[in-house]
Amino acid sequence: MIWLEICERYPNEWMLLVETEDEDDGRLKSGRVFDHSHSVLALLDRTGIVAGGTLIHTACRPLCVTPAFASRIGMLIGA
Repeated sequence: MIWLEICERYPNEWMLLVETEDEDDGRLKSGRVFDHSHSVLALLDRTGIVAGGTLIHTACRPLCVTPAFASRIGMLIGA
């Protein structure tokens, strides 16, 4: 799906995309939706870390890595 379609179908959600393609200027052009959720933690609890995956929010919300979030990621990747 192209990025605009993803944003329209999943407004204000965290996306885990695979098989992404970028525009010439580096912006996301398209990708295949692997999973999505309103909660980034719920999304990562369900999917874990996916090799080659892109974690992005459809409303361009930045990912805030707090100590609690960082430790959760460590558990997911076995660090």
